[in-house]
Amino acid sequence: MKPRQYHRQYATAGRRAEKGSVVISVLLLALVIVSTVTLYLRNAVQEMKFSERTFALQQSINLAEMGAEEAIWAINNDDWTGWTELAIDRYYRAYTPTNSSTDKIYVYADTQQSSNIWIATGSEVGVTGGSVEKQLYIRLGYRSMFANGLTAKNQLRFNGNQVNVDSYFSTNGAYDPTNNRNDGGSVASTSVEVDSVIIQNADVLGYVSTGGAQPKVGTQGSITGFNTPKGQKIDPSRVARDFYAEFPDVTTPSTAGATTTITSWTLGSSGTETVYHFHDFYVPNGFAFTVDGDVTMVLDDDLKVRGSIYVPDGSKLTIYVDDEMDIGGNGIVNINGKPENLQIYGTNQSNNNLQSLDLHGNGALAAIIYAPNASLSLKGGGSSGVFYGAAVAHNITINGNYDFHYDESLKDFAPENTYQMLEWRELTAAADRYPLTTPGSLTTYTP
Repeated sequence: MKPRQYHRQYATAGRRAEKGSVVISVLLLALVIVSTVTLYLRNAVQEMKFSERTFALQQSINLAEMGAEEAIWAINNDDWTGWTELAIDRYYRAYTPTNSSTDKIYVYADTQQSSNIWIATGSEVGVTGGSVEKQLYIRLGYRSMFANGLTAKNQLRFNGNQVNVDSYFSTNGAYDPTNNRNDGGSVASTSVEVDSVIIQNADVLGYVSTGGAQPKVGTQGSITGFNTPKGQKIDPSRVARDFYAEFPDVTTPSTAGATTTITSWTLGSSGTETVYHFHDFYVPNGFAFTVDGDVTMVLDDDLKVRGSIYVPDGSKLTIYVDDEMDIGGNGIVNINGKPENLQIYGTNQSNNNLQSLDLHGNGALAAIIYAPNASLSLKGGGSSGVFYGAAVAHNITINGNYDFHYDESLKDFAPENTYQMLEWRELTAAADRYPLTTPGSLTTYTP
């Protein structure tokens, strides 16, 4: 019987050993599962933190840009309500954006040089265990509206014969066909339509640009430069088909305190700025006004000149007109011939109901015209219709017997409050950042 008892004991021990192996296996499996789950949870938490931080970084950029937009609006409108002026023409603002109780936006704007403004803007966005920050540096400068002599949003068309386009520099004196004449008489249209620029029989000594279509040139027309090979009517190096430009609407200036009556044939007063505000303005044939000083005229309706308006040397006339303008003969005489001393702005803001601006007759006009929602017509009469300067409009038509001389000095001209972005960069290095949370020291920093 003993051998049999021994056998049962051996079998029991074997079963115990098997049970122990199963327990160890289960423990090992549990350990693997726990380790895997722990690793997964740890990675999930890390991924969640990474996603949170990535989202916060993007949000902080958006908030910093929001601060920049606030500053640009204040600059364009000269309205610093809610800002602190730390020093002359240097403004600061710190605030919490709407729908947030923890995020912060800090903005500093240095407007001491109106042609070179810089902005430092930053933000703080809360994340688990802290916050993320971003800072931007933005520099603004005046945007020239007159990089070309004639610029149309839609169509630019030359009709008839004896239409000539070239350029000069008013900074070098009056236009002179021998000593002050250049081949930079540029004309352009942003339109991609086939008929965006119709040269016909005009002679363009300069450049032609379109938004995509080839300009149409007649048998007697030409697009050339001084170096164009003899006999070549269209110089391909002077034609571009990738032109693009933006045309901001004109904002009518404030007429608070403006003069609304005229008591003499003199507009303005020497050495001062005078603003007139009328419904419309009409100068009958045989009558003449003289501008004295810096005069701005704001018209809610029409401008019609059959007589004359003289702008003497040392004076300046700026006209804002919301409806039709009709200037004939020697209508507005800019005596010293510098186009920037006679500025005409069309304030209509509708592309669907264009205002009409007509210049016609034998007179010579030196001016700049900016009317992005207008149809501009330059109509020659006899043989002496001449325009010196630059013009921007929705549509531009130039009829026969007319010369257009683009003043290339206007390439750098821009009215105040017309800005373009010259520089935009994120400040990633700590050494480059501004102390936006301690505004007292900001005025010691320069771009």
